[in-house]
Amino acid sequence: MEISRTTSDFSSDPFPTIGAGPAGLACAIVLARGGRRVVVYERRKRPGGRFHNDFQGIENWSTESNILEELAHDGIEATFDLVPVREGIALDAWGTAHSIKSEDALYYLVRRGDEAGFQVSLAGFGITYALRSGILAAQSLLEGLDYTKLWRTELLPLLHTSVANRYVFNIAGKWGRRWAQSRISRSDAKKTLHRLYHPWWLSRAILPLALRRYRAPLKDKSCDHVNCRCVWCEHGLMDQKTHEES
Repeated sequence: MEISRTTSDFSSDPFPTIGAGPAGLACAIVLARGGRRVVVYERRKRPGGRFHNDFQGIENWSTESNILEELAHDGIEATFDLVPVREGIALDAWGTAHSIKSEDALYYLVRRGDEAGFQVSLAGFGITYALRSGILAAQSLLEGLDYTKLWRTELLPLLHTSVANRYVFNIAGKWGRRWAQSRISRSDAKKTLHRLYHPWWLSRAILPLALRRYRAPLKDKSCDHVNCRCVWCEHGLMDQKTHEES
């Protein structure tokens, strides 16, 4: 897949981009709009090939502004099919329904697979971070900046906060999660999640415990790693782990 734009300022050699996921495509688009030829390499026959036209959401609470406006600012137009989701129902462990509402879109529902206008390959929420990592990679190439410094400055604090949140989510139990759902239901969900997903004193205090808790790789208990295509088997992580242990 080659991406380019009409300009006389092309580099002689195209930039290779590995993977047609959200990060790879975001990087390729920004590079192309910056006047560079780009070739995207995808090992499957089509982008999104390992999905089956199911849905996922592009979260809109990572920043105070709208994610679509931010993408447009970076040269990525929302020409793909999407549905803004502003309200929904969250069920707690007892089956109690909590109404979740937001004035702005809480997230944008998109389809992944061969019929989607914009292919994604990241399960669950987190696509915004993937898109940002691709945009930062393109900016580092176009402007000669240090990519590691860029992502560590913009994304690492948010990723650390999400790890701390995950730790709290796991230890809070069903009572704690019920309290959180109730709190979110009484406020604008986007604004509340935005505050929770940005660094604050409690997340910084919890982070060392969370990093220690999640130091070991996550295991997929549903997989026996025999003729399987889960993320562990797809990337040879189980073979690598077995080799290291032996």
